[in-house]
Amino acid sequence: MGVLDDLKHKAAVLQQADEERARKLEARTTAALAATLPAVFRIHLHLRDLAEQLRILKPDIRIALDIPGLGAVPGFRQDAMDVDAEGNPPDRVSARFVLRYERRGQFELKGVGSVNAWLDNARRKGLLVKLLRMLEPMGGAERALVTLAESVAASLEFSIDRESGSIALLMRNFEQLGERRQLVRPEDVTS
Repeated sequence: MGVLDDLKHKAAVLQQADEERARKLEARTTAALAATLPAVFRIHLHLRDLAEQLRILKPDIRIALDIPGLGAVPGFRQDAMDVDAEGNPPDRVSARFVLRYERRGQFELKGVGSVNAWLDNARRKGLLVKLLRMLEPMGGAERALVTLAESVAASLEFSIDRESGSIALLMRNFEQLGERRQLVRPEDVTS
């Protein structure tokens, strides 16, 4: 019976260690929520107020969207912002808007490798782009004429990153085509 007792003891020690790790993780998560929930709530209130002011004032917000292979493309106008929150209090807040392309024109696409791969990638990111025609390669690199159509969806999404105790900010098509993620410390969110 000595072997069985030894195995039971080792199993109990491992189980106790697992329970201790779970308690520590739960304590860290609780502490992170205590710090981040108020910060996300402040973000929600700020974005909601901002969206309301934009709705009332209807400012003419124009931007140049940085698009790889094309550079900074002016002529985008930001439409009204829609703010959503999940949870009570919210642990995820998003601000969504559309960037409407109001100009017409053709752009030379170069230096991006495969034009078809670039087109697929741009479309996955929400950019409505149309291939007008392929151009003669220059130095072995593909080139094309493209045009942009209508709009691209953009958003800012704030959520709690429980592992780091921070707020994760995910920017989609905000200033540049694509996604960028960064962490924000809750104490850096001021009213």
